[in-house]
Amino acid sequence: MPRDMLQQLQEYYVRAFPEHPGAQVSNLVCLNDGWETDVYAFDVEWGAPSDRQKEELILRIYPGDSGIMKSGWEFRVLKNLTQANYPVPRTDRIEQDTSIFGKPFLIMERIRGKNLWQPLFHSFNPFERKRLLRLFCSLFAQLHTLDWRPFASDPAAFENRDPRTLVERQLDGWQPFFDSLPVPGFEANWQWLRAHQRDVSPAGLALTHWDFHPNNILLCDDSRGSRPAVVIDWAGLDITDCRFDLAWTLVIVGGSEGMQWREPIIREYERQVGKPVTDLAYFDAAACVRRLYSAIASLTYGPEKLTMRPGAQTLIRKQAPAFKRVYELLLKCTGLPIPEVERFLEEEKRL
Repeated sequence: MPRDMLQQLQEYYVRAFPEHPGAQVSNLVCLNDGWETDVYAFDVEWGAPSDRQKEELILRIYPGDSGIMKSGWEFRVLKNLTQANYPVPRTDRIEQDTSIFGKPFLIMERIRGKNLWQPLFHSFNPFERKRLLRLFCSLFAQLHTLDWRPFASDPAAFENRDPRTLVERQLDGWQPFFDSLPVPGFEANWQWLRAHQRDVSPAGLALTHWDFHPNNILLCDDSRGSRPAVVIDWAGLDITDCRFDLAWTLVIVGGSEGMQWREPIIREYERQVGKPVTDLAYFDAAACVRRLYSAIASLTYGPEKLTMRPGAQTLIRKQAPAFKRVYELLLKCTGLPIPEVERFLEEEKRL
C-alpha cells in the first residue's frame, strides 16, 4: 500500500473528524474484488492516552466519469435504508473533493464477518445451506417490499406512470448507453427485448439493488445480534420492476455456481414474497444481455467507459466459464447468437 495514500488518509481524517482528537490511522489494506469501486479497510484510534478508542472502517473510492454522482447516490441510499431499518453499514462521511485521492469516496463502518457466498453454496451441512438460503431470500424479499417513496425525488411522478410500460421505460433508460458504446452483435437480442417488452404482465414498483448476490451480503460475527447479516454495494439502487433484480441475481449465481441453483432461489423467494414470479424468462434474457454486454463493451472500449475500475478486464477474463453459462441461458431464451461473445469465449478457451 503506497505510504503517501496512508498519509493522505491520516491528514484527511484529522480534518474531517475533529470530534476524534489525536486520531491515528493505520493498517490501510486493499480489499478489491469487484468491477466498479476501489475498497480499502483501515483502523483508526483516537482519544486521550488513558482512554483510546478504536474502530475499523472502510474507504470506498469511486472511479470513472460518474463517480461523483454514484457516490452521492449511494450515500443517500444508505442513509434512507438505515432509517427504514434495513441492515446496511453505517456511513460516516461522503467526500466529493477529488483533490484528495483523485476521486470521490465514502468512509463507512467495516462489518466484521464473512460474505455469504461460500457457506451458502459450499457448506457441507445441508441444513446450514437451507438456513442461509432462507436468510438470503428474506433479505431480497424485504428489499422489494420496502416503501420506495423516500428514495424517489418525485414520488408522484412514479405513481402516475402506467405500470404496463414499466419494462419499456427501463429499456428506454438503457438505450442511450447501448447506443453510445455500440457492440453490433448485440443488436438482434436488443431488438428481441424491444419486440417483447409489452408481452410481460405488469408489476408494481419496487426498490432494486441491481447486484444482489451473496458476495454483497456479509454475515456478522455475532449472528445472535440484531443484524445477523448486512447488505453492501448500493450504488446501483433504483425503483423499477423487481423481476429485473431477481433475474440479475439468478444470472450472477447461475453463471458462477451452475444453473441448478436457479430453482431453489426462485421457490424460496416466492415463498418469502407470498406470490409466484411471472414471465421470468423475459427478465432472464434482459439480464443475460446486460451481463454479456457489460463484459464485451468493457473489453472493447475500456472499463472506465462503463464506470468500472481499472483492471476489471482481468476479472472478466477469469470469469469466462461463468459467461459461457450466461450465454447458454440467453440462447435458450432468444435463440439469437452473438458473434462477439462467441469469439471471446473461444479466445479464452485457447489460453
